[in-house]
Amino acid sequence: MPVTSIRLAAGLTEEHQLALLKSITNPFALTSEERRYLMDGIDLLRTCQVVVDDRNLTFAKFFELFIDGVYTEKFIDAVLISRQIYIEGQKQKKIVIAEIRARFADEQWFRQDLLDSRFLIAFCLYWWNSLATGYIFEIEVFRDLQSSGIIFQAHDLRKRAERFSFADLTISNWQGDVKSSTYFFYVARSSGLLHDFYVTRYYDAVERLYSWFVILRLEYWNQIDGETQSMIFPNWPDDFLQPVSFDFGDNKWVAVTYEVWKSKVLAFQEEGV
Repeated sequence: MPVTSIRLAAGLTEEHQLALLKSITNPFALTSEERRYLMDGIDLLRTCQVVVDDRNLTFAKFFELFIDGVYTEKFIDAVLISRQIYIEGQKQKKIVIAEIRARFADEQWFRQDLLDSRFLIAFCLYWWNSLATGYIFEIEVFRDLQSSGIIFQAHDLRKRAERFSFADLTISNWQGDVKSSTYFFYVARSSGLLHDFYVTRYYDAVERLYSWFVILRLEYWNQIDGETQSMIFPNWPDDFLQPVSFDFGDNKWVAVTYEVWKSKVLAFQEEGV
């Protein structure tokens, strides 16, 4: 069932297209400016149109049907049963990427005589990498919370409907989300931060590793501790030796290291027992 036509959305500039194509060929070489064009370009691609097997689909719907609906559950099952979540997750993610590339060739979803089909594969590879990375991190967080003795309820990643639930996890009536990067802040500039807390991470270029931290509503932090120092968003400190508070939207938030947050939550739960 080959792709027979592609219709790109208005507003997809040459800069967007160059960043999208570079994300396929050499993603680690993207500059910060190119990454901004990539993010904007991916958003624009969601509503682009593709005709496949006489069906007119958006790129987002194509991804849902032919990528997410085919590979995600098997991927999650493999990571969930593994003792080495990150290592197995990265392995399985690469396997699926290779399968997606092969299927694009076999099914003629990518065609040399239809160059705009390059943007369909760019969209699918970007979103698969993003989804898989997010699920790996989410499973890591759930496994760690469980081993730490924290009482929480998590949605069931094996069930598609629950993967799209409002909250990834609930702790003591606080609803939280797990985010593998702080990019969600930029999305939230228009939609706002709707959850009570966010478990996330940032990449420390000096140490060459990811550091986990938690962003939570000030009222939630006041219940488990209360002490902070102020900062101006988004000027994150080099470390979180002390929790920091900041304004975002109409609310006050606190950023704290994952380990400190976890110890406060555990003490709060133990006191409540």
